[in-house]
Amino acid sequence: MIQEEQAKGDKTYSRLPRMVLKKLDLMEKLRVPETEIRQTEEAYRRLPEIRRRMLQRLLAEKRNVQAEALLRESKALDSRCPGLVSRYSKALIARYEETGQKDRLLEELQFQVFRCIQRDLTYVKKLKESAAPDQWPDLRERLLSGRTLYGGLQEALLEFEGLYSRLMRRMGEEESLTALDRWEAVLRPRFPEQVQKAYARRLEKELRLGLV
Repeated sequence: MIQEEQAKGDKTYSRLPRMVLKKLDLMEKLRVPETEIRQTEEAYRRLPEIRRRMLQRLLAEKRNVQAEALLRESKALDSRCPGLVSRYSKALIARYEETGQKDRLLEELQFQVFRCIQRDLTYVKKLKESAAPDQWPDLRERLLSGRTLYGGLQEALLEFEGLYSRLMRRMGEEESLTALDRWEAVLRPRFPEQVQKAYARRLEKELRLGLV
């Protein structure tokens, strides 16, 4: 069945990973020699699901060096799958944090925030904690000019950093009332006149376009 699945031209809906996992489970239940099981794993190592199984075993056996090497290998093998790459990167960050590998942690945090989409500031904050104080401003500016902070996170970073003037400038240029609403509570006590003017401009534009 595995050979037949491999022979198919369409790999989009391939059942191959599930079949190989089933084979490995059966080999273990039948007490096939460990060397044969490992050989089967190696034969299908290109499949993310098989590497995930290998990783679980390596971690259970406390073989941290090999587990980290497998995660780094997986980042390269699955480079066309951003979601998987981000997951491997996060797993490496967790390993480096647990084992106190500060240099590798800093490197991987930079990979995570600059190469993977961020939906909250968790890893940005970790990067700030890991970087030297004189490194952080440049890293922050790269983030603010980059494309990995998703869904208003650039503004959230400005607020987290206390850069309220820059946040107000952004909102002054923002075309959306929704975005202005989001940051009103933060900005109005500091820039009451600017916030009022920003609202007036948005409302005037929407009235002109017949949106309200």
